[in-house]
Amino acid sequence: MQKKSLLIAAFVLTMLKVKAQSTSIQEIKGFNHPESVVQHGNFLYVSDIGEKMEPSQIDGDGFISKVNFKKGKVEELKFITGLNAPKGSAFIDDVLYIADINRVVGYNVTTRQNVFELPVSGSKFLNDVEATKGKLYVSDTDLGKVFELDVKSKTYKLLATEIIPGANGLSYSDKTTKLYCVGFSNDGQNPNGNVYAIDLSSLKTEKISKYEGYLDGAVLKNNKLYISDWKAFEKKGVLAEIDLSKNEAHTITLANLINGPADFTVSTDGRYFIIPAMLDGSILIEKIQ
Repeated sequence: MQKKSLLIAAFVLTMLKVKAQSTSIQEIKGFNHPESVVQHGNFLYVSDIGEKMEPSQIDGDGFISKVNFKKGKVEELKFITGLNAPKGSAFIDDVLYIADINRVVGYNVTTRQNVFELPVSGSKFLNDVEATKGKLYVSDTDLGKVFELDVKSKTYKLLATEIIPGANGLSYSDKTTKLYCVGFSNDGQNPNGNVYAIDLSSLKTEKISKYEGYLDGAVLKNNKLYISDWKAFEKKGVLAEIDLSKNEAHTITLANLINGPADFTVSTDGRYFIIPAMLDGSILIEKIQ
């Protein structure tokens, strides 16, 4: 009897623990189609494509939202307006650089002034942005290529890499000078996008993992590449982790599956995943176990 009681008690404690884990996630609602999120200080800046799910439409209804990270509250839904379908973004100092279909724009988030604009000729679907040492790397999903932009001179060039089908999320390693890029889909129809590393010295492009999916965001932390995978156009999305020392991948256990996990980030303290659920119009914040 005592043994049975102990087993019941252990079961109850286990269920309570599981329940606590499943409610560790926080959801911030009120967006339309949030595509990307970055953190700067105590705030999150969320790129929202706009009311309609039209990622290549030049319609002027896209915007950037400002979110108080500590409070988990939208401080100003339309903090920056006049964009078309803003997607990936990155900071250099206090300037937020944003990919907006066929141009890259920059706004000082302290003054809210537009301080940078560079049309990128030939581009139709600029997607993610990665910043390093005065340069921006910007993926173009339609071209399957990556542009390198010099912020100071306002010039750009197309990196002479191999085609990366559906080029999407980017993350740069200062240590190896490699730029990691994930592809959303190889044929635009199936979840067969791959994970690549671009050596910026030689511009050699290498597929580094067998993992495939509708891949969107990419974040490099401590020799691990975290990626988001939609899986399908419904609530089946996940995050995955690739150990770059072994190039082994596995799915990360989250509280829930995600409806369109887009261009996510890791909080600056390294404790949380911050994930746009694009098809639900919300941002999910989950503690990294």
